[in-house]
Amino acid sequence: MKNFDLIKQKVGRLKGDFNKVSRLYDIKVSLKEETDHAESVIYHRTQRYDERQAFIGGYVIRTSLTDWELQTTVQHYHRLTRLSQPLES
Repeated sequence: MKNFDLIKQKVGRLKGDFNKVSRLYDIKVSLKEETDHAESVIYHRTQRYDERQAFIGGYVIRTSLTDWELQTTVQHYHRLTRLSQPLES
């Protein structure tokens, strides 16, 4: 591989450019013994990745109405979504 410092710099730049994604992975660049070259780039998913995966497809509905049950809140949310779709197009 190429120069160890150059690889570390490029990995750091990518982590900065893709900040939201980079938080989901641990990336390690290992130095080849007795050289200034990188031997390998290893990445692992973090626990945060697994936590984020659990919420894919889910959403949070925030409301100030405290007297509604969950099912009532969800029904009204879906009704409002259907009503607003023609206005958006």
